[in-house]
Amino acid sequence: MSFIGRVIRGIVKIVTSIFKGLSKEIKQLVPIAIAIGDAVKLAIDNPISGSLIQFLLDAVKTAIPGKFDDAIIDAAFAKLKANLGKILIDLRLVESIAETDDPEEMLKLILAQFKFSSDTQYNLFIHDFVILVTEAVADGELTWTEILSIQEVLYKHPEILE
Repeated sequence: MSFIGRVIRGIVKIVTSIFKGLSKEIKQLVPIAIAIGDAVKLAIDNPISGSLIQFLLDAVKTAIPGKFDDAIIDAAFAKLKANLGKILIDLRLVESIAETDDPEEMLKLILAQFKFSSDTQYNLFIHDFVILVTEAVADGELTWTEILSIQEVLYKHPEILE
């Protein structure tokens, strides 16, 4: 194995150790936040009829069936809706959504803004969105660095969740 491979394997071990040391609730909420980001990607790429929040909720429940109680996923979405304004401020999207307080309408405006963005802007948005959602659902128990590390490792090594 190359030097870089050994370094990456060491990083994965460290992040896995951090993840395993988290509370049970946070261990459950982090993958849900990542699944929300994946659901946002689906919503950007596909026309949605009906409630966007319900679409995201259904997509998350489909993506992680049986792993988590629906009540935990519902709680994560409640935290998302409660923190959506702060997330939008942090993403610097306030100007585009300043006219509404409705989370459903906020999400529609966000998706409209990023649907036709460059690939780089799109990827940055999804990445930052997932970090901010994770921060919101973790209630301050994780630092930005921990979230970033855990997010990357879980995307590449989902078996850690099992």
